[in-house]
Amino acid sequence: MTQTAVKAPPFREIKDGRLRLNLHPGQTKTHLSKKRKVALLMGSQGGKTVYGPHWLDREIRTEGPGDYLIGTASFPLLTRKLLPEFLYVFMDLFHYGTYNSYEKIFTFFQKDTVRKDTDYVLFPDADVRTRVLIGSAQNPESLESATVKGVWLDECGMKMFKRETWEAVERRTLINQARILLTTTLYGLGWLKTEIYDPWVKSQKGEEGGDPDIDVIQFDSIDNPAFPIEEYDRMKAIMPGWKFDLFHRGRYSRPAGMIYNAFDSATQIIPPFEIPANWPRYVGHDFGPVHT
Repeated sequence: MTQTAVKAPPFREIKDGRLRLNLHPGQTKTHLSKKRKVALLMGSQGGKTVYGPHWLDREIRTEGPGDYLIGTASFPLLTRKLLPEFLYVFMDLFHYGTYNSYEKIFTFFQKDTVRKDTDYVLFPDADVRTRVLIGSAQNPESLESATVKGVWLDECGMKMFKRETWEAVERRTLINQARILLTTTLYGLGWLKTEIYDPWVKSQKGEEGGDPDIDVIQFDSIDNPAFPIEEYDRMKAIMPGWKFDLFHRGRYSRPAGMIYNAFDSATQIIPPFEIPANWPRYVGHDFGPVHT
């Protein structure tokens, strides 16, 4: 029998002037990770974007003054989702600075900045300014314009978030060995799997090609206490299993009917070697209906 979720506490609570975050297990595990690249792969409405600004806030407090970067897959997502969450935390809650919508740069207050009594100077003794640069994969140049000390990428699993954009972002982190948080629902296979997920799996198994600096946290939509159980069950009943795994479980899966849908790269790929000349050769061709 389907149960109805008990009303969950809000993600943020302010009591006696203090902010309390009610993190669910997926967010908590992400917050505790010390790895250089941390990927939070969660089901839809799992609480990814709402958590991101608080991870970045801690990173800025830890790493100190300088430039930081946040980005998402498209400008519509930026204006509807990521930016409102970021500005709510950094402007409305913490009063850290001001946002230039034309340049898409958030600049922290400095000790000589003209400001209100409620505004807060996070680094009063800093000689360099602190900024958060904001961009999207639709304009890769907006994500490749600085040497940064921390990065948060939201919905980077979308197809429009290209491998080239990811590589551009990663280059920005090299000097400072900056940490990167990736928060996304899964939308299919792509660079996120080959560059982040697969190296993490290999590292967990102690296999060659693994990357010990990567952490992957996977949780279902239902791990967010605010997500209705009945909606989770309804989606599970009406969606194909592979799609439900992607969109509501943060798990990679293959569509039914896909050619070689049982292919497993972990067991069916071997390191390249020189093929002996005396081995027999077998060749198959599939020209397709257009060419036959």
